Amino acid sequence: MNINNSLHKQKMNDLRIRIIEQKNIKDKIKEESLKIEKEIADLKVEKSNINKDISEKYIRIVPYKEVDKIEPFTIIQNLEKYILLKKELQQILENSTKDIITTTIQNFIDFSKEIYAQYQDEQIKSNFGICCIKNKMEVTQNKIIGDAYECFVGLVYQEKGFNIKYNGILKGKYDDGIDLVATKDDTVVLVQCKYRSKKNQIKQYHLKAFAYDFKVFSKKEDYYLRKINHFGVFTVPNKSTINYGSYIFLKVSENFINYDIQDFAYFFKK
Repeated sequence: MNINNSLHKQKMNDLRIRIIEQKNIKDKIKEESLKIEKEIADLKVEKSNINKDISEKYIRIVPYKEVDKIEPFTIIQNLEKYILLKKELQQILENSTKDIITTTIQNFIDFSKEIYAQYQDEQIKSNFGICCIKNKMEVTQNKIIGDAYECFVGLVYQEKGFNIKYNGILKGKYDDGIDLVATKDDTVVLVQCKYRSKKNQIKQYHLKAFAYDFKVFSKKEDYYLRKINHFGVFTVPNKSTINYGSYIFLKVSENFINYDIQDFAYFFKK
């Protein structure tokens, strides 16, 4: 009997010790959790302060009211003029003669070149972005040079005797992936223009997207049913803007898609 009592007491003691140990472990875990939560909260506050500090420094470096002190013409004036010129160009493309269209396009390209050349300075690039955001203008430097490049390529095809529809300029993001529709006799050329640099090369997915857009646009216009001779041209400023994988893809697809090089660089050397 005494032996059983002793064993029972021993078991009870062991159980109490385990309960105390488990409680200590839980308390320690709770303490560590509270410590981690506090550290996370402190980090969030620190991050918020850093962001606020960066924001204040950025605003001090590039105050919006002092933008016009950095440039001969304020960015906002140039952006407004650019937007007006583009609207004028869109109206003329729909309603005017070939000569007027050519002159207006040339003026548009010249002004785009002027803006692009002005805004190569890093400080001015920052101001450009701030002005666009503050004035809710959906204009970027890439968009400006991209539109100008489309117009330039259009003029090149026009000189080759094609009639040009400036689909990208007229319809913007609703252009179905086709920037220019060039027609001559019984041939239609669907052109996509990409003004890229060697650092920002054309990838295969750009070409695959164009191949898809080409087929959809052709079907929409009934080129297949009407048996119209048509093909796609992917236009870039120089060969270095297309990487090797893209070049191979073009070789495989050359029965209906080719690429063309129209160097726009000389425009900035005038």
